[in-house]
Amino acid sequence: MACLGLSYGSSGAALINPVPALAPVPRPVLNIAPSVAGTAMELDSLTVGVNGIWHVDGQLVSPTAREYRLRLDGVIALGPQDTPTFPIPDNTGDQTYTLDIRALANGSWSNWNEIDTGTVANRVGILSLDQMGDNEIEIGVSASDVTITINTPAIYAGTYIVAAADLASGPVNIVQPVIVNDGTPTEGEILTVTPGLWVYDPDNGGVADPLCQWQSGNADTGLFTDITGATAHSYQLTAAETAGDVRVEERINDAGGARTQTSATLAVPGSGTGIADITSVTATPAGFVVDYTGTLTATSDTFGIKLEAV
Repeated sequence: MACLGLSYGSSGAALINPVPALAPVPRPVLNIAPSVAGTAMELDSLTVGVNGIWHVDGQLVSPTAREYRLRLDGVIALGPQDTPTFPIPDNTGDQTYTLDIRALANGSWSNWNEIDTGTVANRVGILSLDQMGDNEIEIGVSASDVTITINTPAIYAGTYIVAAADLASGPVNIVQPVIVNDGTPTEGEILTVTPGLWVYDPDNGGVADPLCQWQSGNADTGLFTDITGATAHSYQLTAAETAGDVRVEERINDAGGARTQTSATLAVPGSGTGIADITSVTATPAGFVVDYTGTLTATSDTFGIKLEAV
């Protein structure tokens, strides 16, 4: 379209002269989008790469500036900004994210271009590899089941599956605590425990290290009671535990609920029940005579002899 300009001739009459219109400045066009690195997960980040191919009127150009923005469920959450990294805000799991870019070339900005979109993954849990220390690994998943594979340390090695829904009710144990014992435990021996391995949801307010409670009782009946004051990761056996069983119970809780997990039981022999205390067994017409050098008490010590046909 032509524009009209006014000028005046020598007679003073106005002359109308056509003035050519300025041609519109062509906008840059994105032909190949730049790459996007990172993980679209709560509290993680996405970074737009510098590569990408732009054209103006079919000619390859190098933009002099770029701007980026992040939309969540269609609403601008971050940007426009000239830095290409976007931290994903917390509590945005399951929302649709979209990364947009525009570029400046030949004095003109391009339109906004969508270069990446998807669903923000939920951040689910923290896996503690050493409840006695400070080693933690934060993991995020969006699936209903969490598969965790551990190679080292050997005590925790294995593949475990945790239902994410179970974390809402409290921490989940995947490896039980283990009492470390070098043989037959005796009165006065100091036992130690390797802590269990737990998975929990930090959105439930976090957890402290599990309480380690030593217990004594009877493995056959399943009846155990707490040993008063025995809440460390080591315990020295006393006469009260002989001729019985001991175990460790870990107790842990968060805002979702409380959970417990026990170790395997460990039998503690009573005094005088070892086979070394039986000095001889003699057959008689009436039965067997057993010479026994130990001291038996009616309340705690028993022993038996097993006869097998030969």
